[in-house]
Amino acid sequence: MRSATVSTMTRPRRAGEVVPGLGARLRELRRARSMTQERLGELANIQPETMSRIENGANTPDLDTLARIAKVLGVAIPTLFPVDQATDDPHPALTESMLRIWERLGEEDRRLMITIAGRIDCDK
Repeated sequence: MRSATVSTMTRPRRAGEVVPGLGARLRELRRARSMTQERLGELANIQPETMSRIENGANTPDLDTLARIAKVLGVAIPTLFPVDQATDDPHPALTESMLRIWERLGEEDRRLMITIAGRIDCDK
């Protein structure tokens, strides 16, 4: 009997991860929500083996798969990607804190935050 869960379109890893750190970032976000790979896969309609391969860097998920994972984790798709450690963020703890707050906001509150940020005059 065939499972109701659909297999996702993924590309196998070749010389290395196509998106270095993507699997580790997904694992980090999943664990922060006390969720198992199996549960994330179930909620995102992804086979458990595929979810494992994505986290281990053996498969790269397509955009549809990323969208389903992001929805289950309650984050925007860009949040799924690792932050480039080479950037010169002078306040990494503040940035991380703001991202956590942003992830918890609803759409209306996010629009309000963007409006407020746009009104701040940084030249004062």
